[in-house]
Amino acid sequence: MTPKQKAINAIQEMPDSIDWADIEERISFLAAIDHGLEDVNAGCVVTHQQVKERILDGFKKIRAKQKVAQPGEIKEMIIQDRKR
Repeated sequence: MTPKQKAINAIQEMPDSIDWADIEERISFLAAIDHGLEDVNAGCVVTHQQVKERILDGFKKIRAKQKVAQPGEIKEMIIQDRKR
């Protein structure tokens, strides 16, 4: 089915009271699904495990750049703050 036919079918299935924004949203949604399926068919996908690993790697890089206070340091920071 062509994109034009999919759009026509989607609009015909909608109630007569539908507004332009809802029509646009539905057509955009259907187009996004088609683009996603094209990516899947082209092999341009990432597994759930790969996403988790990428997120974890990102957190590790951020954490490595930050100085994380140790428990003793936190206590000292509180004491110094109270002296001010």
